[in-house]
Amino acid sequence: MDFEYNKHYKFRDSMLNDVYGDKQGTYDIFRFNGVTAETLQKLVDLKYADPDERQNEAPSIGEILEFLEENPDFTAHGYAVTVRRDDYRISLEGVEGNSRDFDQISRFMNMFSFADEFEVSEDYQRAWFD
Repeated sequence: MDFEYNKHYKFRDSMLNDVYGDKQGTYDIFRFNGVTAETLQKLVDLKYADPDERQNEAPSIGEILEFLEENPDFTAHGYAVTVRRDDYRISLEGVEGNSRDFDQISRFMNMFSFADEFEVSEDYQRAWFD
């Protein structure tokens, strides 16, 4: 059964942090970052995000949500497809954090080390999936 997305995109878009990009651009997408576990849970609950959706080889939205809930120093980033396209959705491309907590960094490394772009240091972590 296909996921039934909530098409009230103006409210969806207002929930996304640090929105950037041209909503009217060639691809009808815009990028966002800084999405917390709380916001992502609301997006899932309100059917703006499918917990089974995954960006290529990235973990699913549901798996990323679980990671964010357990690791509050991290946020998600990705893109939203506008309602003008048939494939209207939110896709998460990865996570980013400024954690200094060894346990959180270890969990980040275990879950995201296979990302297309992967950075980890004592005070900055980022994973991005193409």
